[in-house]
Amino acid sequence: NELDSHIIDMMDIKSDDNKPPILVVPQTAQKVMEQIYSFTPKLNINDISRVGTAIDHYESHINFDLLLQQTGNTVTSSTSSTFSPGQQEVDKEEEQIMARVAT
Repeated sequence: NELDSHIIDMMDIKSDDNKPPILVVPQTAQKVMEQIYSFTPKLNINDISRVGTAIDHYESHINFDLLLQQTGNTVTSSTSSTFSPGQQEVDKEEEQIMARVAT
């Protein structure tokens, strides 16, 4: 299988701003779509051990109070006491970033 000349032209575009994303695979487009459709996620909600490991890894990096506030929820999370003493400065920075993103 040879690539269509139009695809080759797109791949030769010098500017990344104008270059479309191109995935070249040895299968047909239909075969790739079937594979994507039948893809099974590697992290299954029923895999208690792996889900627990993911939670343990990410939980300390998420400011749940700020997340709840930004989503309009007034409930205080139970994890707010786990933040380190320097977390207030981080919270302020996150709040300022979120305010900029929201505008």
